Amino acid sequence: MSPGPFAVLAAALGAAVPFAGADPAVRPQDDLFRHANGQWLSITQIPGHEPRYGSFTILSDKAEERVRSLLEGFVASPGRDPEARLLGDLYASLTDEAAIAASGLGSARAELARIARLGNMRDVSAAMGRLAARGVGMPIGAWVGPDDKRPDVYSVRLNQGGLGLPDRDYYLKDGAEAEALRADYRDYLAGLGGLAGLADASASAAAAVAFETELAKVSLPNEARRDPRAMYNPATRQALSAQYGPFPLEPYFGAVGMPRGQGAIVGERPYFLAFGKLANTTGLNTWKAYLSLRLVDNLAPYLAAPYRDAHQAFKGARLDGLAAAPPRWKNAVQTLNWTVGEAVGKHYVARHFPPAAKRQARDLVDHVLAAFRAKVYKLPWMGPATRREAKAKLAKLRVKIGYPEKWRTYKGLKADRGDVAGNLLGMREFVHRRDMADAGRKVDRGRWWMPPQIVNAYYDPSMNEIVFPAAILEDPFFDPEADPAYNYGGIGGIIGHEISHGFDDQGRQYDAHGKLRDWWTAADARAFEARTAALTAQYGAYEPQPGEKINGKLTLGENIADLSGLSAAHAALHLALDKAGRPAATRQEADRKFFLGWARIWRSKDRPEFLRQRLLIDPHSPEEFRTNGVVCNMDAFYRAFGVKPGDALYRAPEDRVAIW
Repeated sequence: MSPGPFAVLAAALGAAVPFAGADPAVRPQDDLFRHANGQWLSITQIPGHEPRYGSFTILSDKAEERVRSLLEGFVASPGRDPEARLLGDLYASLTDEAAIAASGLGSARAELARIARLGNMRDVSAAMGRLAARGVGMPIGAWVGPDDKRPDVYSVRLNQGGLGLPDRDYYLKDGAEAEALRADYRDYLAGLGGLAGLADASASAAAAVAFETELAKVSLPNEARRDPRAMYNPATRQALSAQYGPFPLEPYFGAVGMPRGQGAIVGERPYFLAFGKLANTTGLNTWKAYLSLRLVDNLAPYLAAPYRDAHQAFKGARLDGLAAAPPRWKNAVQTLNWTVGEAVGKHYVARHFPPAAKRQARDLVDHVLAAFRAKVYKLPWMGPATRREAKAKLAKLRVKIGYPEKWRTYKGLKADRGDVAGNLLGMREFVHRRDMADAGRKVDRGRWWMPPQIVNAYYDPSMNEIVFPAAILEDPFFDPEADPAYNYGGIGGIIGHEISHGFDDQGRQYDAHGKLRDWWTAADARAFEARTAALTAQYGAYEPQPGEKINGKLTLGENIADLSGLSAAHAALHLALDKAGRPAATRQEADRKFFLGWARIWRSKDRPEFLRQRLLIDPHSPEEFRTNGVVCNMDAFYRAFGVKPGDALYRAPEDRVAIW
């Protein structure tokens, strides 16, 4: 059995392990992010096919290379395992240049022909549902998840969508640059239409962009979609058609796979009310152009060179600043990870996730959870009634680490090595319809929403659970051989972050059982909102690019989780120091390593074009502010580095935000 974390801590603490890329010329009191990462930032070039690059990307690259090796092995020699053969065939279809060039649009040709024959709005509605089921972004997106107010049952969820540009602001923003980008988008769609053989491709592109602009006008901004109560609008199937017409929705429901008799939970109610009118007054030819171009745009990065090059020139270079398209193998790995991910993950963890890593990660989770619990129990601003509910929620919190106990299978999914488009549409539809069939059924508490080979983690409010896939439990986030102070600052901060999501501005609205229910007293809710308002204002003042600030409302949940999570991880470190018997004299050095560990995991740089996009749509703040914006609120950071008035990261005690 491996030594426990306290024994490791006692042995390793004090043996500082300097890591490459730090810049000692930058004082941590002024800029912890650049102190820990400055040399790396100055010498690192973002790879041509990446919009950003950093700790997450580097570890993701490692995981993807491992998956690539697995899949190429299945292509060469699948053996008798039918699932290995399926994975090999799917991967081959996504990477074989000659076969891709020969297949053209493959099975998508038949779908384009069906769109060309649409004769009325019922046909349009059915086509929209069919494409949505096949992974093509449509004005209405449908998916299945636990019902917010009946968390033991799966329900269908309906949400706005259908834009080809990253956000509604791209269509609505004024100015020469915005207009030039929209013109380039029209040209891109016209080029795709020409490649696909659409009649009058230029007119089709103009009509599609005009329709998307109308969709953008009625779409809710991202920050308005953060209130789960406003996003919970359940209705029976009959009521959906009555409330959100006059566009005929029933054909969409059938084509998208909603089980008979099942209603749905509508997210953005104002959008759906406006969409019904817009959709019904949009001409049939415009619908044909829009649906056709959404399909071709969706497939373009996987198709033959002319499509792929067009996609790279606009969506890669123009929008994200990429110098080159990602290699085909990388697109293939990422696609298979998010469609048949558990079939891949089963082989991944067998080779790359030792049982000891799971045990040690679980120990860390338990320690951070204990520290978070202790903080909640003595919050000065929370009253006893709310505290009882918070305690109950923490007691019910489930933890999943590494991989699922039971793997999902893909029996019945077919693959054709010579039809890349058909395989893409087919595997998305297979997974979508399998999930839709669960509507109305009891929730499977063992299910994961992320495969183990993904470098990420999540909190699910309806399940009240935190989940840590195997691939993130590696250096620099977690290294069993490293000084544990770095681990508490790395994966410990991530663990605390996910726990804190259960108590952020969205997660706090769900109770111990995952039910959307107000369990707060009015006074405690006001106290919480006063603290979050201060955090919103703090981040809203940051300006990552000239004239472009962070949206403090959009990023509030992640900022709360960063601050509260790192605070809990720091408290957990000190619990570990106490149990390890470390004297008070060693605490400052441990704290310095802790904060450096946090700063190191956010090592990252973005292309300007991509950063501009992130500021519009990403609920996470840029990494510099996930570092500096957090630590400047933590008294422990001031003690660790002797931060004082006049230092750039100094905030007066009364201005420091503390929530959980």
